[in-house]
Amino acid sequence: MTTPPKAKFKMRSFTTLRIAMVAAVAALALAIVPMASAASVDQIVQDAKDGQIDGAYSRADLNAALSSPLLKTYGGTNGVEAVKSALGTQTEGTSGSGDLPFTGAEMVTFALIGGTLLVAGFVLRRTGRRDDIA
Repeated sequence: MTTPPKAKFKMRSFTTLRIAMVAAVAALALAIVPMASAASVDQIVQDAKDGQIDGAYSRADLNAALSSPLLKTYGGTNGVEAVKSALGTQTEGTSGSGDLPFTGAEMVTFALIGGTLLVAGFVLRRTGRRDDIA
């Protein structure tokens, strides 16, 4: 018994819809994760206003805040001194187990991106197999 053309069209449109949904979720995950992991200059300026850095920021974020005119304008001298002090107290690499310093890379970010890509690949592969069988 053959499948009527209308049913084939519905199956293909459902498969296309699923692929589009998986691609949209993967794109959204890739867009949101980097934004959530980096500190903005505004956050550092707000933190440094009282003359003390309370949060944990990377060297790159602190250097970006130090070179920004926002810190000098809104943070005042207390803010600038707090950021300089935070940069001075950070150490390059404190682990004594290897020769390579810590790069500051967020491994959780890479794991989430890799997991999302793996899941998207499995879904695409599985939907491709169903189309070949039908």
